[in-house]
Amino acid sequence: MKNRLLAPLAMLLALVAPAVALEIKSDTRPGALPPLTAPGDTAINRTDRTQFFRNADGSMVDGSLLNALPSGRKAVEQSDETDLSTIPSGGRPPQTIARRFSNRVNPFDKIPDELRDGVISGSNGVDLTAYLRAMLALDLPVDLPCGSYRFRGKLTVRANQYLGGAGFGCTKLVVGYRNVNGVDVPDLEAGTTALVELETNAQFRDLQIMLAQPDTANRARLVAYPVALDVSKASSGILANLLIGGAIDGLVCGGNCGGLSLDNIWIGAANRHFVFDGALNYVFGSKLMAWPIGFKTQNLLKLYNDGQGTCLEMGKVEAYAIEGISCSATKIRFWAGRNGGGSFGNIGLLNLDANGSTLNTEPGSGQINVGTLYSTKNAAAAQTLAMGRVANIAGGRVNIGNIDVDANGTNAAQTVFLDSILVSGGALNIGSGSILQRRGEARAILATSGRVSFGAVSFESGNANGYGRSVPYVEQGGTAEVDFGAASFRRRDNDSGLAVKFGTDTSGNRIDPGQLHGWDMSIATRNKGRYGDATLQLTLDAMGEGSVGHGYSGDSPFRKFVPVAIVKKASEALTILIPSTNLMVDSGAIYVRGLGAAFAGATVYVQTRPTGL
Repeated sequence: MKNRLLAPLAMLLALVAPAVALEIKSDTRPGALPPLTAPGDTAINRTDRTQFFRNADGSMVDGSLLNALPSGRKAVEQSDETDLSTIPSGGRPPQTIARRFSNRVNPFDKIPDELRDGVISGSNGVDLTAYLRAMLALDLPVDLPCGSYRFRGKLTVRANQYLGGAGFGCTKLVVGYRNVNGVDVPDLEAGTTALVELETNAQFRDLQIMLAQPDTANRARLVAYPVALDVSKASSGILANLLIGGAIDGLVCGGNCGGLSLDNIWIGAANRHFVFDGALNYVFGSKLMAWPIGFKTQNLLKLYNDGQGTCLEMGKVEAYAIEGISCSATKIRFWAGRNGGGSFGNIGLLNLDANGSTLNTEPGSGQINVGTLYSTKNAAAAQTLAMGRVANIAGGRVNIGNIDVDANGTNAAQTVFLDSILVSGGALNIGSGSILQRRGEARAILATSGRVSFGAVSFESGNANGYGRSVPYVEQGGTAEVDFGAASFRRRDNDSGLAVKFGTDTSGNRIDPGQLHGWDMSIATRNKGRYGDATLQLTLDAMGEGSVGHGYSGDSPFRKFVPVAIVKKASEALTILIPSTNLMVDSGAIYVRGLGAAFAGATVYVQTRPTGL
C-alpha cells in the first residue's frame, strides 16, 4: 500500500526533474503489461486505461487513469486524454486533457498567472490588448471565460475565426477613458477606428462590450469612442447574444456585409445603434434592441432620451429580413445610401417605444415591408419633450400589414402635440389595425404629398367622454392622394369636429360618407376625387311620384348626404331641377312627391352628395 501511495509522487518527481527525459510506454492489448525493465519506467495500457510504474526496488505498482488527478502538468498521448484531468500550475482550475488538446484557445494559457484573479473578479485594470491579439493571431477559436478583459486597441476577428464568451452577463470586454487637459478621451491607442472588427465568415457571440461614460447630460462631454463593432467586411458572419453599452456608434456595416446574421443583439449608443449601407446580399436579424445600456444615471438617461439617436439606419442594402426590432426613444432612418439605390426588405415586428422613436424615410429609400408596427406616445408627467411623431414618410414605399398606435396621451403637463404620421412624399399603405389619437389638437395623419391608402384601419378618439377636435383626424392637402379604402372612424356621442378634411381635390382621393359613422368631413372642391357621390335613377308614376333606395346605412343617415334631383320629362326634351320641397329623405329611400300628372313617366336622376360640401 505504501508503494502504491508513493507511486504518483515518484511519477511527479520524474516529470518535473529538469534533466530527466521521461518515456511513457503504451500498449493497446486488453490485459497486456507493457515491459517495464528499469526503475522509474512508466507505461499505460490505453485499452484498460491503467498506468504502471516500476519502483527502485524492482516492484511494480499500477493504478486507474479514470480518476487520476495528478499534480502539475502531465504529458500523455492524445489518445489517452479522455477523463484525465490536470491541475495546472499557479493554482488555476483543473481541466481535462481533452480540453488541453482541443483546437481552441484557452485565454488562461496566454494571460500571465498574476493577472488571472483580476480578470475573473473584474478588478483588473491592466491592458490585455497584447494577450487578446496573441490569441486571435493563432487563427483558432477563442473562448473567453467569465471575466473582465480590458483592452486599448482594435481587436480583429479574422476570416472564418471565432471569438466568444460564456454569456454577455459574465464575459466583458471593457474600455475606459482618461482625462487629458480637462477633456475625457477614450483610453485607446492612437488611430483606433473600431474596437472590434469582423472579417468574412467570422463569428462573435456570447459576451458584452462595455464602454465607460462620465455622468453628464451634455452630449459634448460624452467620451467619443470609435465604432464599437465594425462589420463592414463581415459577409456571411454570425453575431449572437451580444450586449454593447455606453457606445457612440454601436454596430456599423459600411461595406459589403451581405449574408450577415444577427441574433439577440442589445445596444446602447448615443448616436447610432445599427447601421447598414453597402450590403450586396441579404442581411438577417432577429431580436434587435436599442436600449439605454450603459446610460445608467439620470443625466445619461435624459441624454439618451433626447430623441437625437438613431435605432436603425438603412442605406444601400439589396435585401434584408429582420424578424423583430425594438427602438427606445430613437429614430429609424431609411435613405438612398452613399451610392444610391436604397434598400428592399422586411421587418416582422417594429416596436417604436416612447417619444423620439420615429420611422423616417427619405427620397430614394426603396421599399419597406413591416408586418406589425406598434407604437405608444404617452409621456410621463414630468417629461417636457413634445409628444413624438410615429412616422415621417418623405420617400420610398412603406407597406404596413398591421398598425397599433396609441398617441398623445391625455397628460395635462403636455402643451405641444405632434401629428402622429406625416406623409410628404413616397407611398404609405396600411392594411389593418387601429390608430388611437387621444388629443383633438393633433392629427392622426397629415398628408401633403405622396399617396396614402388604407385597408381595414380603425381611427379612434380614445376618450370615453368625447372631445372636440380643433384639427381634423386625417387631413389631406397639396398634391397628396388619400384613399380610405375600408377604413372607418369611431365616433362617441360627445365628439365633435371634422374626421376628414380634403384640402385639395386630387384624382386619388376616395372616401364613402358611410365610413365616417356620424363624423363630419370637409372637401374643398370635388371634380377629380370620389367622395361618396352617387347618381340614382327612378321613373315617376301617373301622379308624378316615385322613390328609390339610397343605400346609406349606419348612424344619422340624414347627415351623410343631401339629394339634388334632376327631372327629364318623358313628353318633352326638357330638364327641370326639382324644388327641395318636393324631395323627402328617410333612413332607407329618397321620395319625389307632388309633381303631378304632368310629370307622369318622367325619368328622375337624384345625385347624392355628402353634407357640409
